[in-house]
Amino acid sequence: MPRWWRRRRNGPRRKPYQSGQVLDPEASYTRKGGEAHYGFKAHVAVDGRHNLIRRVVLGTAKQHDNQRWAEVVPTDTRCVYADKGYAGAPRQAWLREHGIAGRIMVPKVPLKGLSPRQRQLNRRWSGVRSRIERVFAHWKRCLGYQRVRYRGLVRNQLELHLKAIAYNLKRFTNLCPA
Repeated sequence: MPRWWRRRRNGPRRKPYQSGQVLDPEASYTRKGGEAHYGFKAHVAVDGRHNLIRRVVLGTAKQHDNQRWAEVVPTDTRCVYADKGYAGAPRQAWLREHGIAGRIMVPKVPLKGLSPRQRQLNRRWSGVRSRIERVFAHWKRCLGYQRVRYRGLVRNQLELHLKAIAYNLKRFTNLCPA
């Protein structure tokens, strides 16, 4: 295997980031699946019934999803479906405080596993939660949102908001009878 392929496959290097020679100083690194990623992360709240985007927030890649929880989740909703990354007592307490039913998938405990009831709940909730993946798929396939195009968090946040508006307009035309 050529040397350049290995370097590319292993992801970006940290040396330019640490020396301040990166393309965007507001972006950051994170690791997912043993691979390094550099950039930003989109956090999205979607209406479960109509599949319309309610809120969208852009953060740096190193920020965990839990840090943007209160910004993303609308307080006027009745129920929240979320993946295992949001599991934990602080989010459950926040949901109780706002009177929202929490449908956060239960993470697998090492060496213990999940009970049959927990597996059943995760299966049921994943069907509803999977609808948000359609938003990301549309952004990637139809709007070409594979990577951010601008430098800086503010400009990329604006681009993300415009993509959310475009998605909602497309969904709205499908929802309204002719």
